[in-house]
Amino acid sequence: MCYNLIADENAPEEEILCVLDVPPGKMGRVIGRRGASILSIKESCNAEVFIGGTRGPADKVFIIGPVQQVRKAEAMLRGRMLDMF
Repeated sequence: MCYNLIADENAPEEEILCVLDVPPGKMGRVIGRRGASILSIKESCNAEVFIGGTRGPADKVFIIGPVQQVRKAEAMLRGRMLDMF
């Protein structure tokens, strides 16, 4: 589920918020050892990625940024959830 955020009129691109539901038992795959997976996704997509818990429901991941970067991060996170290895 993605939402448009109000963009500053001086901002170069509109930003969106995307909320992903993480299936039970998959949060570890999403986060990675010592947060390596999340950090890699943040750096390669140039989007903010937050794990639920202190900031929201524990089974959710929040992605904020320009549309294209958020879509890329969303695809990478969904891939992590499907990865069986």
